[in-house]
Amino acid sequence: MRPGSWLWLVRHDLRLGWRDLAARWNPRLVAALVLGALGVVHLVLWLLLREVRLELSDELHTALLWVVTGGLALAFVLALGFGMNRSLLMLFERGDLDLLLSSPVSARAVFASRATGVALSVLLAFAPFVVPLVSAGVMLGLPRLLGLYPALLALALVASSLGLLVVLCLVRLVGARATRTLTQILSSLVGAALFLAYYFVLLTGWRPPWQLGDGAPLPGPDSPLWWPARAALAEPLPLAIGLMLGAGLFWLTVALTHRRFVAGTQAALSVRRRAAAHRGSLRFRGGLLWVVFAKEWRLLRRDPYLLSQTLLQVLYLIPLAFFLFRGEDGFTGLPPGALGVGVVLLAGTLASTLTRICVAAEDAPELLAAAPLPRGRLRWLKLGAALTPLWLLCLPLVTTLALRGTPGWWWILLGFAGMTLSVGVINVWSAHPIPRSDLFKRQGYRDRDVVLTLIEALLIFAWLGATWGLVVGAWWGWLALALGLLLPGVAYGRYREQGSGLSY
Repeated sequence: MRPGSWLWLVRHDLRLGWRDLAARWNPRLVAALVLGALGVVHLVLWLLLREVRLELSDELHTALLWVVTGGLALAFVLALGFGMNRSLLMLFERGDLDLLLSSPVSARAVFASRATGVALSVLLAFAPFVVPLVSAGVMLGLPRLLGLYPALLALALVASSLGLLVVLCLVRLVGARATRTLTQILSSLVGAALFLAYYFVLLTGWRPPWQLGDGAPLPGPDSPLWWPARAALAEPLPLAIGLMLGAGLFWLTVALTHRRFVAGTQAALSVRRRAAAHRGSLRFRGGLLWVVFAKEWRLLRRDPYLLSQTLLQVLYLIPLAFFLFRGEDGFTGLPPGALGVGVVLLAGTLASTLTRICVAAEDAPELLAAAPLPRGRLRWLKLGAALTPLWLLCLPLVTTLALRGTPGWWWILLGFAGMTLSVGVINVWSAHPIPRSDLFKRQGYRDRDVVLTLIEALLIFAWLGATWGLVVGAWWGWLALALGLLLPGVAYGRYREQGSGLSY
């Protein structure tokens, strides 16, 4: 393998990635966790597919083609957002990029290796979902699902190529500084758009065309509309065309835009600019509580990306609020209280995000440590600044459930309070100060304690299960409630053992 070539650089990047992973995690532990998770997912998918195996045949019916086409469309939208994010990191997380571009190595080879890294990231992001599905399908006698492997490769090549093109075009049109914020917001909007589209289907009562009756105009089985689905189901001609299109688009992207990539990396060096001085009079108000709250809310308002991450999760509450104020009859098929459980889930994720932003995101933690206050007081005031707007936003929704006489509304209120408080406190215990610009990057997660992070994830599932189980009157709801009350104690023990990462 020739030094400096595309494949040589790809191998070098893979070696560095593995070295970084082995330095932060025990490879044997990671392998055991991955194999265990894959085994559980294989078992679940095998049980699910076994129920529908008798209804499937080797013929490709229109309904099956619709389902596969919809799944591919969903995967493509998600892959495009992920590819845009990875392309952005390729420009702004420098690493050894400056050294490579100043060396005799071809800029085209450097760009090709980085673009390959973006495609591999997209591929690996979907592999945990595709591999168990294909394996379970093959065990049940559905060899057509093997076509998902090459189809996923083609999808990763197309999504990464389009993501690179979008990011490089934005750098040229609006500049590197605006591109960084705009790309992060656009890639995050993907999930919100899919979520809102799902609720639009529920609201309008839209049904897929194969359920509309015999008179509905449907494309024939040989229509080019079904070629992506046929490629995913291992039909040779559509699959070959899909792979050629993916590889061709990837090659054209590298060949035509590698110079724009070099220009974009140079523009990214000048992203940081000194903020303009504040003009006008400053108003000071007394009281430590007000000062901390105003400071955190003002900093959040000034950061477009962090604000977008918060508002996107608030966006998920809009359909739930609409159905709550409209009446739960619009949410057919779900038992009473289901919307309240959704509010509890979104409140937990929003509490985690807001607490990380307010407590951990600090550009000058040494100034807070020098404040004439008892150590630890500021972090709890910051927690209050994070949870107060969340409570003001969600409590009217829970109150609506109570006024409507929804059965089990008191369990929803308990789940909401327990979820937000416990998740917020654990995020305070696991917080390490980090610059705001790095909060949601890879660096923002390196210093977090793995055990506390795992406990936080389990806690969200515990409170969600407790709320749902107690609302429907299931016995396992009490077990989930006991787990939700026990886990904070375990987290506190871990916190006392490790100590706080905050100096204030």
